[in-house]
Amino acid sequence: MKRIYRIPLAALSIIYTFGTVAEADINMKEGLWTITSKTDMSGLPMAIPESSFTQCITKKDLLPRGENKEAESQCKIIEQKISGNTITWKMECDTGEGVKTKISGSITYNGNTMHGTTETITFVPQMGEMKMKQTMTGKRVGECKK
Repeated sequence: MKRIYRIPLAALSIIYTFGTVAEADINMKEGLWTITSKTDMSGLPMAIPESSFTQCITKKDLLPRGENKEAESQCKIIEQKISGNTITWKMECDTGEGVKTKISGSITYNGNTMHGTTETITFVPQMGEMKMKQTMTGKRVGECKK
């Protein structure tokens, strides 16, 4: 039976559970944002399609989360910093069965837009290390729905 290992969606479509940070003085307009990401994974014979999702982003919760709630319980932040309009982080995920992931990333906001990158290294038993890089862009598209 072929086993499929789930890489945390943090590696595939930017999902993070960071908890909240003290309200940041960052040039970001709170509201509903559309985030688009492009993933490059070494060794894949085909390109991973671009993905997009919409999320309410606030100054207390600055990072895009994606749509995979399963990964939220599997990851923990080991470092997070805000400098100017940029937030950087490092996190580790343990999805069980020996699959371990390390992610580092940064996002820079500029009012109604943002851009950022993440770099992911996932170790899967019997497969070894997989490396992935994501680039993302985002724009504010309106008010958050209550």
